[in-house]
Amino acid sequence: MLYLTENRKYENLVDPSTFIPRFSNKLLKGAHNKQVVETATHIIASMKSNWMQTGRKPSGICGAALYTAALSHGGSDPPSFQRAEKERMEEKASTEENDKQQNSDESSTLSDLDDGELDCYFRNPKEVHLVEIIFDHENPGYDEKEAAALNACNNASNLFEASKAAAAKSRKDKRQQRAEEEKNAPPPATAMEAVDSMVKRKKFPDTNCDYLEELLDTSAQKASKRLKTETVMEKNKEEHEIVENEQDEEDYAA
Repeated sequence: MLYLTENRKYENLVDPSTFIPRFSNKLLKGAHNKQVVETATHIIASMKSNWMQTGRKPSGICGAALYTAALSHGGSDPPSFQRAEKERMEEKASTEENDKQQNSDESSTLSDLDDGELDCYFRNPKEVHLVEIIFDHENPGYDEKEAAALNACNNASNLFEASKAAAAKSRKDKRQQRAEEEKNAPPPATAMEAVDSMVKRKKFPDTNCDYLEELLDTSAQKASKRLKTETVMEKNKEEHEIVENEQDEEDYAA
């Protein structure tokens, strides 16, 4: 039957599934052999239905299917890795057990002592007094220095709190004084006084007070100056109109 083909590409007539049992027996040595064979066979059938076998050799298809199937059934952990992992876990458990036992031994050391032996490790009142005398002799003025340092810290803290309270009281007094002055102040006589009072109260730093004063100035001198300016402008306008009329008459006569 093989010689009936025209191009003699025999690999097209070979089903890779026929090689799966033999390859799995040689590679896996019977471990999960049946499950791996079934999974690899399904993978090859899926590759064939999706045209993934085209252009590939049967051996390559079998290798890819067996590799994928072995991974899906725990083949990523070979026996050598499992043995090493088991040894590491046993060593870790042994180390933790030794540490726990050592801590237990250390914690139980004091429980083995009787009351008489424990009394040897603690001083009686007379020994404590002797130690204090020796310490005072070797460190003269230690108590005074500690007391002075403690007093300095307390004094600095008290001074800070006092200055903070004084600053808060000063701000409060200033606010009350301003509120009292604004309450008792007479109403502004002019618009300029009202604007000036508002600027001082709101504390606008960029306000041009001179310009505001000039803008709101309604004094008699400024009024007369404005009237004089308007009169001069009207007079100049009348003279200009007379000159234009004379020029028109001359042009008409010509």
